[in-house]
Order: sequence, then structure tokens, then C-alpha cells
Amino acid sequence: MPRIHRFLLPASCAAAVAVALGTSSAPAQAPHGQLSAADKLWLQNSMSGDRFEIQGGQIAQTRGATQAVKDYGSRLVADHTKSLKEAMALAKAHNVKIPKAPTPSEQWELRVVAGQSGAAFDTLYVDLETADHEQDISETHDEISDGTNVGVRAAAKKDLPTLVTHLKIARSLGGKTTTPPL
Repeated sequence: MPRIHRFLLPASCAAAVAVALGTSSAPAQAPHGQLSAADKLWLQNSMSGDRFEIQGGQIAQTRGATQAVKDYGSRLVADHTKSLKEAMALAKAHNVKIPKAPTPSEQWELRVVAGQSGAAFDTLYVDLETADHEQDISETHDEISDGTNVGVRAAAKKDLPTLVTHLKIARSLGGKTTTPPL
């Protein structure tokens, strides 16, 4: 199943525009407390992604064929519930709208995997989680390097090791990868 890319890379585009205009490509720090559009987008996508992972993990706990997949789902629920709580506090502090659900494409992905059972579920779910975490890691690296708000960049730095661990687990469960191993 082809992966639907649900995020934009505005920070990368902003850096390209800055280079084209002859300005520094290093991220400028936003005035204290302000968020750039890229910071807001990363934060909102992070919260939508947390909700996606929580719902997907709950599905895996009931539909997974193997205990390893069920345990992985449980870990994703626990880790992303914590991440969501922290991201929501940061969003509230900066008056950023908090998504109430996964994005429409994430909801579609959840419906597709929920329609599977047994080994077919495990394969599809682990492949989905592998692709999703590869994308999340890439976008988190972008926020760390290109983000302008110190607090949002710090949140991205804090999330990164957990995302890397989730990807390693997904790969160990047989998830097909599109990037080289970490």
C-alpha cells in the first residue's frame, strides 16, 4: 500500500527561499514566545500523529495476531499519550489549535488496517508504522534544524529518541523500510 504523505515541509521551503534571496539559511530565532508557521505546523502534525498512534495502537492490541504486535501497540499508546499531553500543553501556551482527531488520511489508514485480521493485520500494521515513523523522524529532524521557537524545537528533540525506538521496533517486527536502518 503506498504511503500517503500527510505533512508538508514548509521549513525546508523557507530555507530554500532564504538561500535564493541571499539570506542565511540558518533558522532565525522567533521572538520569545512566538511560533513560525512551520513550528505551528509541526506541533499540530505532532498532535494529530499522536492521536493516530494512540488509535492505531488500540486497534493493534485487539486485532494483532501476535503478542509482539499487541505489545507494540500498547507501547505506542503509552508513549504517544504522554507525547500528546506534553504537546497539548505547549500548544495551549502558544494559542495553537489542538487537533481533536487524526488527519483524514490517517483516519483512512486506520480504517484500512482495522479491516484486516490475523497475519494480514500484523503485516499491514507494522509496515504502516515503519513508514509513518520514518516520515515522523524526518519531519522532526527538520523541526530541530529549521524550527524557530526554542520550546517547539526542544519538544522535537525530546520526541526524537522515542520515535527512533518505535521505528526500530517496527523494523524488528518485519516492517518494510524505505530508508537505511538507524
